Amino acid sequence: MFKKLISKAFPSLKQEVEANHFFFENEKSKMSNHDVQTLHEQQIVTPNESLKTPAQVLQDNYYELLFNSPLTRVHNDPISDLIENKILQILRQPKEIIASLPVVPSSLNEVINTLNSSDFNVDKLVDLISADPIIAAKVVELANSSFYNRSNKPISDIKNAFMLLGQKGLTEGVINGFITQMVPSAQIYYKNYGKNLWLHSQLTGKVSKQFVAKENLNSEEAYLVGLLMNLGNMVIFQLMIDAFASVCPDSQPNVMNIKRLMDSYGPRLTLDIAKLWQFPRNILEALAVQIKINDKQSLISLKKKYPIGAFVFEANQLAMLSILIMHTKLSLDELDIDKALIVTCNREAVIDLIHALGSSI
Repeated sequence: MFKKLISKAFPSLKQEVEANHFFFENEKSKMSNHDVQTLHEQQIVTPNESLKTPAQVLQDNYYELLFNSPLTRVHNDPISDLIENKILQILRQPKEIIASLPVVPSSLNEVINTLNSSDFNVDKLVDLISADPIIAAKVVELANSSFYNRSNKPISDIKNAFMLLGQKGLTEGVINGFITQMVPSAQIYYKNYGKNLWLHSQLTGKVSKQFVAKENLNSEEAYLVGLLMNLGNMVIFQLMIDAFASVCPDSQPNVMNIKRLMDSYGPRLTLDIAKLWQFPRNILEALAVQIKINDKQSLISLKKKYPIGAFVFEANQLAMLSILIMHTKLSLDELDIDKALIVTCNREAVIDLIHALGSSI
């Protein structure tokens, strides 16, 4: 996805040339004192283990599950550090990243804009969706799922899919079809990362819908924000993987380097992408809330003005807990919601939701 962007960031290497590990040491030696100082200033500081909050420790456990690797810092790893620095420069110019991403299909915004419209034009929307084969296939796939298709009668076209799914189900299919195009597909490193992160996004979307439905808020907006939550992290991961595959395929990216970039730039990059894709203001506000919440006090305060954004944040936390429990990295007996930023429901309600999510997968 980002091969051209990576080639631009590493102009002195050609993809067809075998990896030269000495390149990184040579590049490092060529850096001036000022460049070295700048690099140190740009490095993102990882909190001391003893100073981490319970929520940060929980998140670290989740990252270890995603990568199937402990979050240990490998000392004297110039390859990972220098590639991280290059990616950092790319992240500061998000427009170049957006140019490498799939174009938002008109059908996506069309569906979102017609959610509350009384003059819903089915034929027009069906034509728009049919124009994008990937999204159309996802809609038909959803219509044939056991959740919607109780009769098991095969559905093969968009119009019949719409008749079965309804307006909200169609929206879900369109959103899923578009965002799945950006799920990382690493062939070399951390092969299960993309699958696990997409599962996390889907669970976040589902819980977000449940939370806001009880408050008579727009559940489809919440579902979209939930799926978009991890988009920035998906892009950062793919950038790192593409960089290593192109520049140094014999080395594996350091998990801590990837996590540092995700923690510091993931939510901001998600918001930048959503802005350049011209998503509705409500979606952008809900995504912006994810950057501002850092404790329960800020969560409670922001929920008053931006309820959908706050509910999605809590849904993201609950999805993280659910995945840890599914993979037996955390037991229900050990579950302490005070370690996660969840204020909408108590421990018993969280356990019920986790059971429901587990049975829906």
